[in-house]
Amino acid sequence: MSAIILVVLALAATLGIVTTYYHISSPMISTNVKNNEPEITMINSETDPENVDVLNILLAGYGWYWSIPPGQKNNAQIVAEALNGTVIEGAKVYAIVMPVTWYGALQPVVKAIDEIDPEIVLGIGTSPRSPGLRWEKYGCNYMTSYHDSAFPVPVSVEHLRPIDPNGPELQEVSFPVEIAAAADLEAGIPAKVGSYYVKDDRKISTAGTYLCNYFTYTIPRYVELKGLDILAGFVHIPQRSLYAAMDYAQGRVEDLYPNMPIETIIEGVKIGLKEVIRRVYGPANFRFSDLTITPSEPVLGKPVKISVTVTNLSPGNFARVAVVKLLVFNEVKAVKEVTLKPGESKTVTFEIIPDSPATYLINVGGLIKTFTPKMPEKIPAEELLSG
Repeated sequence: MSAIILVVLALAATLGIVTTYYHISSPMISTNVKNNEPEITMINSETDPENVDVLNILLAGYGWYWSIPPGQKNNAQIVAEALNGTVIEGAKVYAIVMPVTWYGALQPVVKAIDEIDPEIVLGIGTSPRSPGLRWEKYGCNYMTSYHDSAFPVPVSVEHLRPIDPNGPELQEVSFPVEIAAAADLEAGIPAKVGSYYVKDDRKISTAGTYLCNYFTYTIPRYVELKGLDILAGFVHIPQRSLYAAMDYAQGRVEDLYPNMPIETIIEGVKIGLKEVIRRVYGPANFRFSDLTITPSEPVLGKPVKISVTVTNLSPGNFARVAVVKLLVFNEVKAVKEVTLKPGESKTVTFEIIPDSPATYLINVGGLIKTFTPKMPEKIPAEELLSG
């Protein structure tokens, strides 16, 4: 037992979390590096309103690096920002953006794990020549010897050194990558499971030996040694079509390399996560009931309250987040989120002001009601004059 504790402390020292503290108080943070010091700045201050054991997802996407067109963002950051604050199969998504540098990349991840208490931790990085999503199965215990990967430096196998001198050569992730890749393929999105190859008697992961592999090896190993019940993994995403077209048009490459629309990349990550949640924790299941409209006879130009009861029937012991949408004339007019423990019911209320004498079609969670607002009563002239 003492040996395991020492290994955890050694890995923690490698991450810099023994002597460095990074406070995370929002779902999305952006990490910029100035003078080799990670600087955390807020992007989205929305937080979970209830202190319950909610099914949470932590996404960690890498930020800008040298091959990204000036003024643009890393695809990984774009995906993280796009999914931040969303709900996938009843699980709340939180995201951080990591700097592309050996120093400071993973400290925010470790602090986010501690503060958010996620069930899933997924790192995201760009593999510019990949034709599809690659859900990495292994991280290898090798890293390039130079300090900072924000700028290109020639690297050969001889320059490799271990991430953890006492660690295994390969670290398998706990995230079920086969499920995610299969779900993407079923949806028609190119995807595969990563592996490893042997070069000069070394087992090298398809995650590489750069920072993407650093995450793939270090975070799952940290989770394992700490005994945390977390599905930790990493996905490599292809270059977005816009950047590939820019590289080709500006002569940076001779041939247009494999690429994918950013919308498809985002959807691929979302689909993979959704299927993993469904298979591991069970599908989200919410029951909507008791749709009521108050007052019973709405008046034109006056507030109308629309209420519905939402019950969490999802399997398992985790609270889930229900996304409740109010549709008026089949158009989404308002959206609210409600966190529900297993079996718990809550009432969600919306308010609208009818501005037309037409018959209003109301739809919440598949429950439908209609109402036709009455014209307001005429106010006698003497009352207007006396007012």
